[in-house]
Amino acid sequence: MPTINNNTSLEEIALIGMSCEFAGDIHSPNDLWHALKESRDVGSTTPIDRFDLKSFTAHMLNMDNNGQLHQQLLRADAEPASIDPYHRSPILKFIDLHDGAGYSVKKMNHANAAARMRPEHRSRFYGPNSLLYHFNLHDPNVSLDVACSSS
Repeated sequence: MPTINNNTSLEEIALIGMSCEFAGDIHSPNDLWHALKESRDVGSTTPIDRFDLKSFTAHMLNMDNNGQLHQQLLRADAEPASIDPYHRSPILKFIDLHDGAGYSVKKMNHANAAARMRPEHRSRFYGPNSLLYHFNLHDPNVSLDVACSSS
């Protein structure tokens, strides 16, 4: 392997997948690419039972699935539906990217794998830590706070 400064060596890494979740039935990077290519408007009317619409706004970007998790995938005793969406979304995307790469999530238990992500601003540290906890991963995690550059 190449070396830098006599004390540091570069290590090979493997990027096994990429995932995303957006409004407009966009659940993968491929879906995002097609939506951008087609200049698709992904906005929708706000569901009437979401909140008091007249107090806020009449339109929003709305995700069509609430995210379904199976209890057997989680280490927590909580019901999957009761998990905070800021925790649930990265878990679902983690499962999607492993499935897409042909890896089994169950085989990731105790793996030397890490979570590196740019989460939404209010959930800076939830995502990577949730992944490490729920899937019992054993490598450093990184949550990059880089403003809006991930979009």
